[in-house]
Amino acid sequence: MSFPDMSLILGWVSALSAVAAAVGAIASAVIARKVYLSQTSPDVIVYVGVPVDGKGVMHLFVENIGNAPAWDTRIALGGVPMKDGSRPSLDGGALGNGIPFLPPGGKRVIPLDVSHEFVREMEGKSASAEVTFFRRKGGKSVSASFPIEGDSFKGSVIERTGRTVAIESVASEVGKLRQAVSSK
Repeated sequence: MSFPDMSLILGWVSALSAVAAAVGAIASAVIARKVYLSQTSPDVIVYVGVPVDGKGVMHLFVENIGNAPAWDTRIALGGVPMKDGSRPSLDGGALGNGIPFLPPGGKRVIPLDVSHEFVREMEGKSASAEVTFFRRKGGKSVSASFPIEGDSFKGSVIERTGRTVAIESVASEVGKLRQAVSSK
């Protein structure tokens, strides 16, 4: 092999190395941007549950589990039963007006219904909660849909069974007897 052939080969190797380095740099920049966005983006979720101190009332939770604030969060419920007595006004509050600012870790808790009634009304039905929010004020909106169901709560919420009603009736009668005895 002559010297000019060797320089041609080395030129091609250098060019290929430069291309590989450029592709690696671009890939590294894309990955760094994705990591940055994942660590500086809000992530709003919607779910149903009974809070620890919920006293048997099913609640809708709207929570920002991301690392940045969510702006102008809107929630639309489809097929979720809510009793009139416990129904939050759709003209105001988080469901009606949205949530202007939801910080990282922030949440709103909205009462829906007595847990055993919610489970009974949702039996075999599917519903959804659609949430829309902005990553940055005036920026691009993000939407997500979350399933809402009650079947998974069977046996884990306070249910008014026949036995419960009977016990409550006995307790009421004992209370009446106590009042009658103490008033004499």
